[in-house]
Amino acid sequence: MTDKEILAGLKKSYEHLRDISENACVDHSNKQLEETDISEIYRAMESIAEVYNNVREQLTDDKCMINLESGTYYIGNTVSEDYGELYDNDNNAYCVSCGDLDYCWYEDTDFLEQE
Repeated sequence: MTDKEILAGLKKSYEHLRDISENACVDHSNKQLEETDISEIYRAMESIAEVYNNVREQLTDDKCMINLESGTYYIGNTVSEDYGELYDNDNNAYCVSCGDLDYCWYEDTDFLEQE
């Protein structure tokens, strides 16, 4: 398993838990999960985030670089980012998402299998 595959697995787990917490919490109509369950999901998300951050921190940006027709991007430094921060011509930071690029690095098996 490559480091990128590990990051992808963590990212997918985090995103699934985030979807559950947002769509099945007591604030939504079905109220499938109690507040204590949502709290446990948030704790799991924090643990996943910590592991993701530790793994990503050990990787150079070169290893996390993605070249697309629209430009060069990097796997996010934190699990909550799809891609790392970019800067415009005025040096203002901005982030892009998988939706912005119509490409999810954590679903691209060819990219993930590269060492």
